[in-house]
Amino acid sequence: MNTFYQKGSKYEPEISLNPQNGVMKISGISMPENTVRVYFSVLDWLNEYKKNPAPKTRLEFDLEYINTASSKMIHEILRIVDGITIKGCDAEIIWNYHDEDSDILEIGEEYRDFVKTNFILEMK
Repeated sequence: MNTFYQKGSKYEPEISLNPQNGVMKISGISMPENTVRVYFSVLDWLNEYKKNPAPKTRLEFDLEYINTASSKMIHEILRIVDGITIKGCDAEIIWNYHDEDSDILEIGEEYRDFVKTNFILEMK
């Protein structure tokens, strides 16, 4: 399985997914015009990855802004990663937020309540 990398832009997040070490990161702003185009390959990659995950999976979010359509895609990403944990593999989700950004913190809190995977809210 290959490493996945998608360069970020003004409206799209940078996405890095590494199957060898299980480290994945989504960062920047997520308000693309075509959310499906941005996230379809990520969902595809994750569904393949969960068949044979690394011994430890770490998914880190460092987002500055998320629109509603992106939020739905992130929800789906979390569901897939949660499936890795349910299979008995070690996984954690890190949700970074800045102390003055209560909106991103609240979104992270909502996601944390949705998953069984260890979910860490980390102030930057």
